[in-house]
Amino acid sequence: IVTSNKRGVGKTSLAANLAVALSKRKVKVGLIDLDLHGTNISNMLGLQGIYEIDENKQFVPESYSDYLKVICIKSILKNVNKSVIWRGDLKSHVIRQFIADVSWGDLDYLIIDSISGAGDEPIAVANAIQDAKVIFISAPEKEYLPHARKQVRELINLYENAQNPIMGFVENMSGLFCKNCGKTGDRVFREAIIFNVNYLGRIPTDPYMPYCTAA
Repeated sequence: IVTSNKRGVGKTSLAANLAVALSKRKVKVGLIDLDLHGTNISNMLGLQGIYEIDENKQFVPESYSDYLKVICIKSILKNVNKSVIWRGDLKSHVIRQFIADVSWGDLDYLIIDSISGAGDEPIAVANAIQDAKVIFISAPEKEYLPHARKQVRELINLYENAQNPIMGFVENMSGLFCKNCGKTGDRVFREAIIFNVNYLGRIPTDPYMPYCTAA
């Protein structure tokens, strides 16, 4: 489960890149986008959002490659331009369908791009897959505000109460990757120390990223 306490820190790009990197090792990977209101995974990977059901009445995930399958709300709506206004139990039911009623086949890894914060979707996943490992992603800030730490603590408590192991923190956009010297900034994300969890590493900002397209 890839999660964060706030939007805009690169959670979806990390989940997508992690899934693609694993699939290039020729292991079977599934990728779920939990955002029911503004899915980005299909756009990021260049998928169309095709509605299909197999002979067992299970959703058929879209294939990014022979080793990577993707499911998101765009994939199961007949009208991909329709807005989703579901709430509460209905949203939780759909999330459980993403896990149980999808024809995944045999998977080695299932990557879940969770929404930010402790809403209905993260709670549904935490309860459905109690041994799923959790990666927190954050962007560096000059001053980590007290309310942000409170949000992170709430998320950690949510997953720990559901018995989901916390793998650690990833610092995204940790600095500018310089195309001339090949180096990045050395600002270190220290919140992992405060929350007593592993620090998994940092990802610099590459100025070429906006020009990248799904291949």
